[in-house]
Amino acid sequence: MPYLFFDLEMTGTESDYHDIIQIVAVLVDKQWNKVSEFESLVYPDNPETISKYSEEIHGISLSDLEDALKKH
Repeated sequence: MPYLFFDLEMTGTESDYHDIIQIVAVLVDKQWNKVSEFESLVYPDNPETISKYSEEIHGISLSDLEDALKKH
């Protein structure tokens, strides 16, 4: 049975205020061999939610997100 793992990086812990800024998914087979991987940065709806503290935690700054996916 394959397994799919997700990892989300956010600008903070309040889901009604903070935004997802990175999505990672890894698909592995039943022997735990990586089959495929997906990674994307996402520009936040509220750029002001990115603080120095959140940058230190995940290592992603607002300037890193300049060319990221933007919600419409």
